[in-house]
Amino acid sequence: MIKSKKKEEKINKARGNRILVPKVGFLIIGTPAPFSGYVFPMKGMFEKLKEKAIGKLEDAGLKVIQLDRYVTTPEEAIDAVREMDQKNVDIIVYFSASWVDSSVIYAAVLEKDFPFVIWGVSADGGGESTFSYIGSQANVTSLREIGKRFKYILNFSEESVREITIYAKAAAIVKKLRKSRVGMIGYITRAHHYDVMIDPIGVQRVLGPKVVSIDTMRLMNEIANITDIETRQFIRKLRKKFKKVEGTEQVMLKTAKLSLALYHLKKEFRLDAIAIKCQPELSEYYGASACLPASMMIDEGIPVSCEADVNSAILMLIMYYFTGKASFHTDVWAFDEKTQTLLCSHCGVGAFSLAADKSEVKICSHEGDHVMEEKGKFGGLFPNFWIKPGKVTLAALTGREKSFRMQVSNGTIVDSEKETGEGVRRLKHAYWARRWPRALVRISDLKDFHDKMVAHHYVIIHGDLEQELKEVSDLLNVKFNIDYGTH
Repeated sequence: MIKSKKKEEKINKARGNRILVPKVGFLIIGTPAPFSGYVFPMKGMFEKLKEKAIGKLEDAGLKVIQLDRYVTTPEEAIDAVREMDQKNVDIIVYFSASWVDSSVIYAAVLEKDFPFVIWGVSADGGGESTFSYIGSQANVTSLREIGKRFKYILNFSEESVREITIYAKAAAIVKKLRKSRVGMIGYITRAHHYDVMIDPIGVQRVLGPKVVSIDTMRLMNEIANITDIETRQFIRKLRKKFKKVEGTEQVMLKTAKLSLALYHLKKEFRLDAIAIKCQPELSEYYGASACLPASMMIDEGIPVSCEADVNSAILMLIMYYFTGKASFHTDVWAFDEKTQTLLCSHCGVGAFSLAADKSEVKICSHEGDHVMEEKGKFGGLFPNFWIKPGKVTLAALTGREKSFRMQVSNGTIVDSEKETGEGVRRLKHAYWARRWPRALVRISDLKDFHDKMVAHHYVIIHGDLEQELKEVSDLLNVKFNIDYGTH
Protein backbone atom coordinates (compact mmCIF):
# COMPACT_ATOMS: atom_id res chain seq x y z
CA MET A 1 0.00 0.00 0.00
CA ILE A 2 1.06 3.64 -0.25
CA LYS A 3 3.61 4.51 2.39
CA SER A 4 5.17 7.64 3.84
CA LYS A 5 8.80 8.38 3.00
CA LYS A 6 9.94 6.95 6.32
CA LYS A 7 7.98 3.78 5.77
CA GLU A 8 9.30 3.50 2.22
CA GLU A 9 12.83 3.55 3.65
CA LYS A 10 11.87 0.63 5.88
CA ILE A 11 10.50 -1.20 2.87
CA ASN A 12 13.76 -0.67 0.99
CA LYS A 13 15.70 -1.96 3.99
CA ALA A 14 13.47 -5.02 4.22
CA ARG A 15 13.83 -5.52 0.48
CA GLY A 16 17.59 -5.59 0.86
CA ASN A 17 17.27 -8.11 3.69
CA ARG A 18 15.40 -10.46 1.38
CA ILE A 19 18.44 -10.79 -0.85
CA LEU A 20 19.73 -14.06 0.51
CA VAL A 21 23.22 -14.26 1.93
CA PRO A 22 24.28 -17.86 1.30
CA LYS A 23 25.92 -19.91 4.05
CA VAL A 24 28.87 -21.83 2.65
CA GLY A 25 30.29 -24.77 4.51
CA PHE A 26 34.06 -24.91 3.98
CA LEU A 27 35.78 -28.26 4.52
CA ILE A 28 39.46 -28.94 3.91
CA ILE A 29 39.90 -32.39 2.40
CA GLY A 30 43.45 -33.59 2.84
CA THR A 31 46.40 -33.82 5.17
CA PRO A 32 49.72 -32.00 5.45
CA ALA A 33 51.39 -35.44 5.19
CA PRO A 34 49.69 -37.07 2.20
CA PHE A 35 52.34 -39.72 1.66
CA SER A 36 54.12 -41.80 4.27
CA GLY A 37 57.73 -40.75 4.59
CA TYR A 38 57.17 -37.65 2.44
CA VAL A 39 57.93 -34.88 4.91
CA PHE A 40 58.11 -31.16 4.25
CA PRO A 41 56.48 -28.10 5.89
CA MET A 42 53.07 -28.31 4.17
CA LYS A 43 50.95 -27.25 7.14
CA GLY A 44 51.92 -23.61 6.69
CA MET A 45 51.01 -23.86 3.01
CA PHE A 46 47.64 -25.37 3.97
CA GLU A 47 46.85 -22.46 6.23
CA LYS A 48 47.85 -19.92 3.60
CA LEU A 49 45.64 -21.56 0.98
CA LYS A 50 42.73 -21.84 3.41
CA GLU A 51 42.94 -18.19 4.43
CA LYS A 52 43.15 -17.09 0.82
CA ALA A 53 40.16 -19.21 -0.23
CA ILE A 54 37.97 -18.12 2.69
CA GLY A 55 38.98 -14.49 2.20
CA LYS A 56 37.92 -14.63 -1.44
CA LEU A 57 34.52 -16.08 -0.52
CA GLU A 58 33.88 -13.57 2.25
CA ASP A 59 34.89 -10.68 -0.01
CA ALA A 60 32.24 -11.95 -2.45
CA GLY A 61 29.58 -11.51 0.24
CA LEU A 62 29.24 -15.13 1.32
CA LYS A 63 28.98 -16.28 4.93
CA VAL A 64 31.62 -18.97 5.42
CA ILE A 65 31.18 -21.71 8.03
CA GLN A 66 34.42 -23.59 8.67
CA LEU A 67 35.72 -26.28 10.99
CA ASP A 68 38.94 -26.08 12.97
CA ARG A 69 40.25 -29.35 11.60
CA TYR A 70 41.15 -31.15 8.39
CA VAL A 71 39.01 -33.98 7.00
CA THR A 72 41.24 -36.96 6.31
CA THR A 73 39.14 -40.12 6.81
CA PRO A 74 35.65 -41.27 5.77
CA GLU A 75 34.54 -41.17 9.39
CA GLU A 76 35.74 -37.60 9.81
CA ALA A 77 33.99 -36.69 6.55
CA ILE A 78 30.64 -38.04 7.80
CA ASP A 79 30.96 -36.15 11.09
CA ALA A 80 31.92 -32.92 9.29
CA VAL A 81 28.96 -33.08 6.89
CA ARG A 82 26.56 -33.76 9.75
CA GLU A 83 27.95 -30.75 11.56
CA MET A 84 27.47 -28.59 8.47
CA ASP A 85 23.90 -29.86 8.20
CA GLN A 86 23.23 -28.73 11.76
CA LYS A 87 24.61 -25.31 10.87
CA ASN A 88 22.10 -25.14 7.98
CA VAL A 89 24.60 -24.36 5.24
CA ASP A 90 23.38 -23.96 1.66
CA ILE A 91 26.35 -25.56 -0.10
CA ILE A 92 29.58 -27.25 0.91
CA VAL A 93 32.92 -26.35 -0.62
CA TYR A 94 35.30 -29.28 -0.42
CA PHE A 95 38.70 -27.62 -0.65
CA SER A 96 40.98 -30.31 -1.99
CA ALA A 97 44.13 -29.30 -0.17
CA SER A 98 46.21 -32.35 -1.02
CA TRP A 99 46.03 -35.91 -2.24
CA VAL A 100 43.64 -38.02 -0.18
CA ASP A 101 41.92 -41.35 -0.72
CA SER A 102 38.68 -40.97 -2.72
CA SER A 103 36.74 -42.85 -0.04
CA VAL A 104 36.83 -39.62 1.99
CA ILE A 105 34.94 -37.53 -0.54
CA TYR A 106 32.62 -40.49 -1.27
CA ALA A 107 31.63 -40.68 2.38
CA ALA A 108 31.03 -36.94 2.52
CA VAL A 109 28.79 -36.51 -0.52
CA LEU A 110 26.83 -39.70 0.12
CA GLU A 111 26.06 -38.74 3.70
CA LYS A 112 23.95 -35.73 2.78
CA ASP A 113 22.75 -34.50 -0.61
CA PHE A 114 24.08 -30.94 -0.44
CA PRO A 115 24.92 -28.95 -3.55
CA PHE A 116 28.70 -28.95 -3.46
CA VAL A 117 31.91 -27.67 -5.01
CA ILE A 118 35.27 -29.39 -5.44
CA TRP A 119 37.94 -26.69 -5.33
CA GLY A 120 41.55 -27.34 -6.28
CA VAL A 121 44.61 -25.16 -6.74
CA SER A 122 47.50 -25.58 -9.15
CA ALA A 123 50.96 -24.35 -8.25
CA ASP A 124 50.86 -22.36 -11.47
CA GLY A 125 47.58 -20.80 -10.34
CA GLY A 126 49.01 -18.95 -7.39
CA GLY A 127 49.18 -21.86 -4.94
CA GLU A 128 52.23 -23.66 -3.61
CA SER A 129 52.56 -27.35 -4.37
CA THR A 130 50.48 -29.29 -1.85
CA PHE A 131 49.16 -31.85 -4.37
CA SER A 132 45.88 -29.92 -4.37
CA TYR A 133 45.36 -30.03 -8.11
CA ILE A 134 46.03 -33.74 -8.59
CA GLY A 135 44.02 -34.50 -5.46
CA SER A 136 41.05 -32.57 -6.80
CA GLN A 137 41.27 -34.46 -10.09
CA ALA A 138 41.05 -37.80 -8.29
CA ASN A 139 38.01 -36.61 -6.34
CA VAL A 140 36.26 -35.14 -9.37
CA THR A 141 36.69 -38.11 -11.66
CA SER A 142 35.64 -40.55 -8.93
CA LEU A 143 32.45 -38.59 -8.27
CA ARG A 144 31.67 -38.27 -11.95
CA GLU A 145 31.99 -42.04 -12.20
CA ILE A 146 28.99 -42.43 -9.88
CA GLY A 147 26.97 -39.73 -11.62
CA LYS A 148 27.23 -36.95 -9.05
CA ARG A 149 26.56 -33.37 -10.24
CA PHE A 150 28.64 -30.57 -8.76
CA LYS A 151 30.91 -27.64 -9.56
CA TYR A 152 34.62 -28.11 -10.21
CA ILE A 153 36.56 -24.93 -9.52
CA LEU A 154 40.27 -24.29 -9.98
CA ASN A 155 42.50 -21.56 -8.57
CA PHE A 156 41.55 -18.13 -7.24
CA SER A 157 40.61 -16.13 -10.32
CA GLU A 158 37.78 -13.61 -10.21
CA GLU A 159 35.74 -15.84 -12.51
CA SER A 160 36.27 -18.88 -10.27
CA VAL A 161 35.06 -17.02 -7.20
CA ARG A 162 32.14 -15.57 -9.15
CA GLU A 163 31.11 -19.06 -10.25
CA ILE A 164 31.08 -20.29 -6.64
CA THR A 165 29.16 -17.19 -5.54
CA ILE A 166 26.43 -17.59 -8.16
CA TYR A 167 26.16 -21.31 -7.42
CA ALA A 168 25.86 -20.65 -3.69
CA LYS A 169 23.17 -18.02 -4.22
CA ALA A 170 21.26 -20.31 -6.56
CA ALA A 171 21.39 -23.12 -4.00
CA ALA A 172 20.21 -20.79 -1.22
CA ILE A 173 17.34 -19.61 -3.40
CA VAL A 174 16.30 -23.15 -4.29
CA LYS A 175 16.18 -23.94 -0.57
CA LYS A 176 14.24 -20.72 0.08
CA LEU A 177 11.73 -21.67 -2.61
CA ARG A 178 10.91 -24.83 -0.64
CA LYS A 179 9.60 -22.59 2.14
CA SER A 180 7.87 -20.04 -0.11
CA ARG A 181 4.14 -19.69 -0.68
CA VAL A 182 2.56 -18.43 -3.89
CA GLY A 183 -1.09 -17.41 -3.83
CA MET A 184 -3.11 -18.35 -6.92
CA ILE A 185 -6.22 -16.16 -6.93
CA GLY A 186 -8.64 -17.61 -9.48
CA TYR A 187 -7.26 -19.94 -12.13
CA ILE A 188 -6.83 -20.00 -15.88
CA THR A 189 -8.05 -17.10 -18.01
CA ARG A 190 -10.92 -17.52 -20.43
CA ALA A 191 -8.35 -17.42 -23.26
CA HIS A 192 -7.29 -20.94 -22.13
CA HIS A 193 -3.55 -20.33 -22.14
CA TYR A 194 -2.27 -23.89 -21.85
CA ASP A 195 1.27 -22.68 -21.19
CA VAL A 196 -0.04 -21.05 -18.00
CA MET A 197 -1.87 -24.11 -16.66
CA ILE A 198 -0.20 -25.75 -13.69
CA ASP A 199 -0.28 -28.81 -11.48
CA PRO A 200 0.13 -27.46 -7.91
CA ILE A 201 1.60 -30.73 -6.66
CA GLY A 202 4.10 -30.82 -9.52
CA VAL A 203 5.04 -27.19 -8.88
CA GLN A 204 5.79 -27.90 -5.25
CA ARG A 205 7.63 -31.14 -5.99
CA VAL A 206 9.90 -29.67 -8.69
CA LEU A 207 10.09 -25.90 -8.20
CA GLY A 208 9.51 -25.79 -4.47
CA PRO A 209 6.81 -23.25 -3.54
CA LYS A 210 3.48 -24.30 -2.12
CA VAL A 211 0.64 -23.03 -4.30
CA VAL A 212 -2.09 -21.58 -2.08
CA SER A 213 -5.36 -21.65 -4.00
CA ILE A 214 -7.64 -18.70 -3.19
CA ASP A 215 -11.01 -18.52 -4.90
CA THR A 216 -12.01 -15.20 -6.48
CA MET A 217 -15.11 -15.23 -4.28
CA ARG A 218 -12.84 -15.21 -1.23
CA LEU A 219 -11.23 -12.05 -2.60
CA MET A 220 -14.64 -10.49 -3.22
CA ASN A 221 -15.69 -11.24 0.36
CA GLU A 222 -12.53 -9.55 1.59
CA ILE A 223 -13.33 -6.50 -0.56
CA ALA A 224 -16.79 -6.33 0.99
CA ASN A 225 -15.26 -6.11 4.46
CA ILE A 226 -13.01 -3.12 3.68
CA THR A 227 -14.24 -0.08 5.58
CA ASP A 228 -14.89 3.32 4.02
CA ILE A 229 -12.35 4.86 6.39
CA GLU A 230 -9.59 2.54 5.13
CA THR A 231 -10.64 3.26 1.56
CA ARG A 232 -10.59 7.06 1.90
CA GLN A 233 -7.19 6.96 3.60
CA PHE A 234 -5.79 4.86 0.77
CA ILE A 235 -7.12 7.26 -1.89
CA ARG A 236 -5.67 10.30 -0.10
CA LYS A 237 -2.23 8.66 0.03
CA LEU A 238 -2.50 7.70 -3.62
CA ARG A 239 -3.30 11.25 -4.67
CA LYS A 240 -0.51 12.59 -2.50
CA LYS A 241 2.08 10.30 -4.04
CA PHE A 242 1.02 10.78 -7.65
CA LYS A 243 0.11 14.20 -8.97
CA LYS A 244 -1.49 12.80 -12.10
CA VAL A 245 -4.38 10.50 -11.18
CA GLU A 246 -7.40 10.11 -13.43
CA GLY A 247 -10.54 8.03 -13.05
CA THR A 248 -14.06 8.36 -11.70
CA GLU A 249 -14.76 8.30 -7.98
CA GLN A 250 -16.33 4.87 -8.35
CA VAL A 251 -13.26 3.40 -10.02
CA MET A 252 -11.04 4.97 -7.36
CA LEU A 253 -13.10 3.40 -4.60
CA LYS A 254 -13.17 -0.02 -6.23
CA THR A 255 -9.41 0.03 -6.89
CA ALA A 256 -8.65 1.11 -3.32
CA LYS A 257 -10.78 -1.67 -1.84
CA LEU A 258 -9.24 -4.27 -4.14
CA SER A 259 -5.75 -3.11 -3.17
CA LEU A 260 -6.46 -3.31 0.55
CA ALA A 261 -8.12 -6.71 0.17
CA LEU A 262 -5.05 -8.11 -1.59
CA TYR A 263 -2.78 -6.85 1.18
CA HIS A 264 -5.07 -8.50 3.75
CA LEU A 265 -4.96 -11.83 1.90
CA LYS A 266 -1.21 -11.61 1.50
CA LYS A 267 -0.86 -11.26 5.25
CA GLU A 268 -3.49 -13.85 6.15
CA PHE A 269 -2.08 -16.58 3.91
CA ARG A 270 1.59 -15.56 4.44
CA LEU A 271 2.21 -15.22 0.72
CA ASP A 272 5.59 -14.49 -0.81
CA ALA A 273 4.17 -13.91 -4.31
CA ILE A 274 0.77 -13.78 -6.00
CA ALA A 275 -0.61 -14.94 -9.36
CA ILE A 276 -3.99 -13.31 -9.92
CA LYS A 277 -6.73 -13.91 -12.47
CA CYS A 278 -8.18 -10.54 -13.34
CA GLN A 279 -10.33 -11.01 -16.42
CA PRO A 280 -13.28 -10.93 -16.46
CA GLU A 281 -14.15 -11.24 -12.75
CA LEU A 282 -12.28 -8.13 -11.59
CA SER A 283 -11.78 -6.04 -14.71
CA GLU A 284 -15.37 -6.31 -15.92
CA TYR A 285 -17.75 -7.83 -13.38
CA TYR A 286 -16.29 -6.05 -10.36
CA GLY A 287 -15.30 -3.00 -12.40
CA ALA A 288 -11.64 -2.57 -11.42
CA SER A 289 -8.61 -4.51 -12.63
CA ALA A 290 -5.70 -5.55 -10.41
CA CYS A 291 -3.18 -3.49 -12.41
CA LEU A 292 -2.54 -0.72 -9.89
CA PRO A 293 -2.61 -2.95 -6.78
CA ALA A 294 -0.19 -5.39 -8.43
CA SER A 295 2.15 -2.57 -9.46
CA MET A 296 2.33 -1.29 -5.90
CA MET A 297 2.89 -4.72 -4.41
CA ILE A 298 5.73 -5.52 -6.82
CA ASP A 299 7.44 -2.31 -5.74
CA GLU A 300 7.18 -3.43 -2.12
CA GLY A 301 8.86 -6.76 -2.72
CA ILE A 302 5.76 -8.89 -3.38
CA PRO A 303 5.96 -10.27 -6.94
CA VAL A 304 2.57 -10.36 -8.67
CA SER A 305 1.89 -11.96 -12.06
CA CYS A 306 -1.18 -11.57 -14.25
CA GLU A 307 -3.62 -14.18 -15.58
CA ALA A 308 -2.96 -16.52 -12.64
CA ASP A 309 0.45 -17.36 -14.12
CA VAL A 310 1.99 -19.17 -11.16
CA ASN A 311 5.15 -20.12 -13.03
CA SER A 312 5.85 -16.48 -13.86
CA ALA A 313 5.18 -15.48 -10.24
CA ILE A 314 7.78 -18.03 -9.14
CA LEU A 315 10.23 -16.72 -11.74
CA MET A 316 9.66 -13.17 -10.48
CA LEU A 317 10.29 -14.42 -6.94
CA ILE A 318 13.56 -16.09 -8.00
CA MET A 319 14.72 -12.86 -9.61
CA TYR A 320 13.72 -10.91 -6.52
CA TYR A 321 15.64 -13.23 -4.22
CA PHE A 322 18.72 -12.73 -6.41
CA THR A 323 18.51 -8.95 -6.71
CA GLY A 324 15.95 -7.38 -4.37
CA LYS A 325 14.65 -5.52 -7.44
CA ALA A 326 11.27 -5.27 -9.11
CA SER A 327 10.71 -7.16 -12.37
CA PHE A 328 8.26 -6.66 -15.22
CA HIS A 329 5.71 -9.33 -16.16
CA THR A 330 4.85 -8.83 -19.80
CA ASP A 331 3.69 -10.02 -23.19
CA VAL A 332 5.70 -9.45 -26.35
CA TRP A 333 3.24 -7.63 -28.60
CA ALA A 334 5.26 -6.91 -31.72
CA PHE A 335 8.77 -6.74 -33.11
CA ASP A 336 10.84 -4.85 -35.65
CA GLU A 337 12.92 -7.35 -37.59
CA LYS A 338 15.44 -4.84 -38.94
CA THR A 339 16.53 -3.56 -35.50
CA GLN A 340 15.79 -6.80 -33.60
CA THR A 341 13.54 -4.86 -31.23
CA LEU A 342 10.60 -6.22 -29.21
CA LEU A 343 7.64 -4.22 -27.95
CA CYS A 344 6.90 -5.50 -24.44
CA SER A 345 3.79 -4.56 -22.52
CA HIS A 346 0.87 -6.07 -20.66
CA CYS A 347 -2.59 -4.87 -19.65
CA GLY A 348 -1.33 -2.30 -17.18
CA VAL A 349 1.01 -3.73 -14.53
CA GLY A 350 4.39 -2.16 -13.92
CA ALA A 351 6.30 -1.31 -10.73
CA PHE A 352 6.83 2.44 -10.43
CA SER A 353 10.53 1.96 -9.67
CA LEU A 354 10.94 0.76 -13.27
CA ALA A 355 9.85 4.08 -14.78
CA ALA A 356 12.33 5.99 -16.93
CA ASP A 357 11.08 9.26 -15.43
CA LYS A 358 9.24 8.77 -12.14
CA SER A 359 8.03 12.36 -12.14
CA GLU A 360 6.08 11.66 -15.33
CA VAL A 361 4.29 8.54 -14.08
CA LYS A 362 0.53 8.89 -14.54
CA ILE A 363 -2.23 6.86 -12.94
CA CYS A 364 -4.74 6.33 -15.73
CA SER A 365 -8.15 4.73 -16.06
CA HIS A 366 -8.90 1.69 -18.19
CA GLU A 367 -12.41 2.98 -18.87
CA GLY A 368 -12.95 3.26 -22.58
CA ASP A 369 -9.61 1.61 -23.42
CA HIS A 370 -11.18 -1.23 -25.32
CA VAL A 371 -14.35 -3.29 -25.49
CA MET A 372 -14.46 -6.76 -23.94
CA GLU A 373 -16.76 -9.52 -25.05
CA GLU A 374 -18.50 -10.08 -21.70
CA LYS A 375 -19.87 -6.84 -20.24
CA GLY A 376 -18.31 -4.11 -22.31
CA LYS A 377 -15.86 -1.78 -20.60
CA PHE A 378 -12.63 -2.82 -18.99
CA GLY A 379 -12.39 -0.91 -15.68
CA GLY A 380 -9.70 0.01 -13.19
CA LEU A 381 -6.56 2.09 -12.76
CA PHE A 382 -3.04 1.48 -14.02
CA PRO A 383 0.33 3.26 -14.15
CA ASN A 384 1.43 4.72 -17.48
CA PHE A 385 5.14 5.05 -18.34
CA TRP A 386 8.07 3.88 -20.44
CA ILE A 387 10.46 1.58 -18.59
CA LYS A 388 13.97 2.88 -17.98
CA PRO A 389 16.75 1.95 -20.43
CA GLY A 390 19.49 -0.50 -19.58
CA LYS A 391 20.77 -4.04 -19.90
CA VAL A 392 18.08 -6.60 -19.06
CA THR A 393 17.35 -10.29 -18.83
CA LEU A 394 14.18 -11.72 -20.41
CA ALA A 395 13.02 -15.06 -19.08
CA ALA A 396 10.03 -17.39 -19.23
CA LEU A 397 9.12 -20.47 -17.19
CA THR A 398 6.47 -23.03 -18.04
CA GLY A 399 5.65 -26.73 -17.91
CA ARG A 400 4.40 -29.51 -15.66
CA GLU A 401 6.16 -31.87 -13.29
CA LYS A 402 8.27 -33.65 -15.92
CA SER A 403 8.37 -30.89 -18.53
CA PHE A 404 9.41 -27.66 -16.81
CA ARG A 405 11.40 -25.45 -19.17
CA MET A 406 13.04 -22.08 -18.84
CA GLN A 407 14.02 -19.69 -21.61
CA VAL A 408 16.50 -16.89 -20.90
CA SER A 409 17.78 -14.16 -23.22
CA ASN A 410 19.78 -10.99 -22.74
CA GLY A 411 18.75 -7.66 -24.21
CA THR A 412 18.79 -3.92 -23.80
CA ILE A 413 15.85 -1.63 -23.15
CA VAL A 414 16.44 1.32 -25.45
CA ASP A 415 15.46 4.93 -24.82
CA SER A 416 12.12 5.40 -26.58
CA GLU A 417 12.78 9.13 -27.02
CA LYS A 418 16.00 8.55 -28.94
CA GLU A 419 14.74 5.83 -31.27
CA THR A 420 13.75 7.36 -34.61
CA GLY A 421 13.92 4.54 -37.15
CA GLU A 422 10.76 3.75 -39.14
CA GLY A 423 10.33 0.23 -37.74
CA VAL A 424 10.75 1.30 -34.13
CA ARG A 425 8.56 4.34 -34.75
CA ARG A 426 5.74 2.01 -35.71
CA LEU A 427 6.25 0.05 -32.51
CA LYS A 428 6.13 3.24 -30.45
CA HIS A 429 2.81 4.22 -31.99
CA ALA A 430 1.21 0.78 -31.77
CA TYR A 431 -1.93 0.48 -29.67
CA TRP A 432 -0.13 -1.42 -26.91
CA ALA A 433 2.55 1.29 -26.58
CA ARG A 434 0.23 4.21 -25.95
CA ARG A 435 -0.64 4.00 -22.28
CA TRP A 436 0.46 0.97 -20.29
CA PRO A 437 3.91 0.26 -18.75
CA ARG A 438 5.99 -0.68 -21.77
CA ALA A 439 9.51 -1.18 -23.07
CA LEU A 440 11.40 -1.45 -26.34
CA VAL A 441 13.82 -4.34 -25.87
CA ARG A 442 16.62 -4.91 -28.36
CA ILE A 443 17.98 -8.44 -28.53
CA SER A 444 20.89 -9.90 -30.46
CA ASP A 445 19.14 -12.72 -32.32
CA LEU A 446 15.43 -12.55 -33.02
CA LYS A 447 15.31 -15.98 -34.65
CA ASP A 448 17.08 -17.61 -31.71
CA PHE A 449 14.60 -15.91 -29.36
CA HIS A 450 11.64 -17.39 -31.23
CA ASP A 451 13.26 -20.80 -31.69
CA LYS A 452 13.64 -21.10 -27.91
CA MET A 453 10.24 -19.66 -26.98
CA VAL A 454 8.39 -21.69 -24.33
CA ALA A 455 5.67 -19.33 -23.08
CA HIS A 456 3.86 -16.17 -24.16
CA HIS A 457 4.55 -14.44 -20.82
CA TYR A 458 8.00 -13.08 -20.04
CA VAL A 459 9.62 -11.59 -16.97
CA ILE A 460 12.10 -8.79 -17.56
CA ILE A 461 14.58 -7.53 -14.99
CA HIS A 462 17.45 -5.06 -15.24
CA GLY A 463 20.88 -6.68 -15.19
CA ASP A 464 22.35 -9.91 -16.51
CA LEU A 465 20.94 -12.93 -14.66
CA GLU A 466 21.44 -15.56 -17.34
CA GLN A 467 24.07 -17.55 -15.44
CA GLU A 468 22.14 -17.24 -12.17
CA LEU A 469 18.95 -18.57 -13.75
CA LYS A 470 20.84 -21.38 -15.45
CA GLU A 471 22.23 -22.49 -12.09
CA VAL A 472 18.74 -22.47 -10.57
CA SER A 473 17.44 -24.46 -13.54
CA ASP A 474 20.20 -27.03 -13.17
CA LEU A 475 19.58 -27.44 -9.44
CA LEU A 476 15.84 -27.87 -10.05
CA ASN A 477 16.35 -30.17 -13.07
CA VAL A 478 14.46 -27.69 -15.25
CA LYS A 479 15.37 -27.79 -18.95
CA PHE A 480 17.15 -24.63 -20.05
CA ASN A 481 17.02 -22.82 -23.40
CA ILE A 482 15.77 -25.69 -25.54
CA ASP A 483 16.28 -24.91 -29.23
CA TYR A 484 13.01 -25.96 -30.86
CA GLY A 485 14.25 -24.59 -34.18
CA THR A 486 16.53 -27.61 -34.54
CA HIS A 487 13.84 -30.22 -33.77
